[in-house]
Amino acid sequence: MSSITKAKLVLAIRLFGESLFMPYISLFLLGKGFTQSEIGIIIGLIPLTSLACAPVYSKIFNTPKKAKNALAVMSAIECLLVIALMFLSNSLAVVITIIVAISIVTSSNYGLLDSLLGLICTQNGKTFGSVRIYGAISYLIGSLCAGLLTKATSYELIFSITVAVYVLVSVTFIFIKAPVPADTQTERTVTVKSVLCDKRFMAYVLFYVLFIGCMQVCDDFYSLYLVSKGNPDYYYSYVMLGFVGVEIITMFLMNRFAKPELKYLFIACGVLCVRTIIQSIPALPTWALIASQVSRGIIWGITLYVSTPYIIKLLGFERSTTGIVLCTFFLSVFTCIFKLCGGYIISAIGYSYFYMIFAVISVADLFYLAVYARSTAKLKLPEEIDRPHS
Repeated sequence: MSSITKAKLVLAIRLFGESLFMPYISLFLLGKGFTQSEIGIIIGLIPLTSLACAPVYSKIFNTPKKAKNALAVMSAIECLLVIALMFLSNSLAVVITIIVAISIVTSSNYGLLDSLLGLICTQNGKTFGSVRIYGAISYLIGSLCAGLLTKATSYELIFSITVAVYVLVSVTFIFIKAPVPADTQTERTVTVKSVLCDKRFMAYVLFYVLFIGCMQVCDDFYSLYLVSKGNPDYYYSYVMLGFVGVEIITMFLMNRFAKPELKYLFIACGVLCVRTIIQSIPALPTWALIASQVSRGIIWGITLYVSTPYIIKLLGFERSTTGIVLCTFFLSVFTCIFKLCGGYIISAIGYSYFYMIFAVISVADLFYLAVYARSTAKLKLPEEIDRPHS
């Protein structure tokens, strides 16, 4: 089995399990009797933990091989923690403890995974999007299963499937061969400082944090927003199916007709601006609320196709893993603030004004992207990056 096939397999398995668990934590806790403010604090702990873990992970797991081994161990530990959440969620203190533990092992999970897969694609002459689309398809299948199961059974049963899937993920990572630089004799020691001092990268991080941060915070409170309008919680599964389906179509079109270039992020950021503006409209009908959220598929599909290859382009082979994990760290700073305070902000001013805040940030970030794109228009590949094989 080729490295690319293994990469597709591990991503598909991982995202199938993810689709049955992470999107439903808020609704699971709501069913357990936790208040909106308490849920905001709980989900806010995920990025808060990343603030502590990401710098450590970026220093320790700074090579593809270390990242691969870490992902295998983290997936195994995560299984035990999901089981704990299922059966020990009887108090706020216990849930906080479990969520913090889950966050410790997953805080940089996708940063490590995307960097590993991105480098595998680079060395095998494949675009990152051509592999990442398999994860999106798997996520769609998982969302469909979750939608059917939430109507017929409990969240505990759904989370049990996640546990079994994560065990398989942990085993699959063992058979992944980590990519290495083409010239191992010239491999350099990567330091966090060398990445932080890269002005082009840090300028991109600022755009990315505001862009994806707005999207993620709005997404985390969306399910509660939908339920607050009197809709049953299983509607959220249909929304998931919609935006993942759009994400797959978007990535397919990008793979077929486009290259992973910065210019396509203008489309993604523009869609985010429109989405947040729509969701900030008072008395928004349910169909419009759902339609606007489905547009997330366009935003995320383009971002998945463009962002990781672009960071590898900016930093080169050796520094890209550290860079992607640090990008996750700075994103966590932003999301942590708004997730921890989100429940209280919504209670004070309502959902419409809450989404209006992110509409303003998104529009400002779109203008910033234009300035950044102009300043990096003649960006060249670093000499140390491995060129794709023909």
